[in-house]
Amino acid sequence: MLLSKSQVTIEMILIIIFLIIFLTAFAGVVYYHLGHVYTESVEFETKRIGNELAGQINLALEEGNGYKKEYFLQEKIQGLEYNVTVDSINGRIEVEVNGNTYFFPILTRNVSGNFSFGKNIIRNENGLIIIE
Repeated sequence: MLLSKSQVTIEMILIIIFLIIFLTAFAGVVYYHLGHVYTESVEFETKRIGNELAGQINLALEEGNGYKKEYFLQEKIQGLEYNVTVDSINGRIEVEVNGNTYFFPILTRNVSGNFSFGKNIIRNENGLIIIE
């Protein structure tokens, strides 16, 4: 049975349409997963920084009077700007990035100052943790 030129053309167009739909769906799935991996990467880095900052304050408290250490705080998390706040009233560090806020407990509420990007100095003066 011979196929007409129009039938072959229609079949070819249907195959091309199917391929376009398949490739579009595949690209959407890949894009979704890449976004998810990026979000997890930002969250992981945020938690690492928050835990490290809380650990620095806790270490200063545990080491006692006279403790002093320099600490460098990076400016961005995975290319995103973020904010760090020492909430001494509630005894925690708050790290806000990309509309999400993460909380990290500290052992003392006797904290003065706040972390800034770049070089910081953490000191313990008679139980008062000073961040400069």
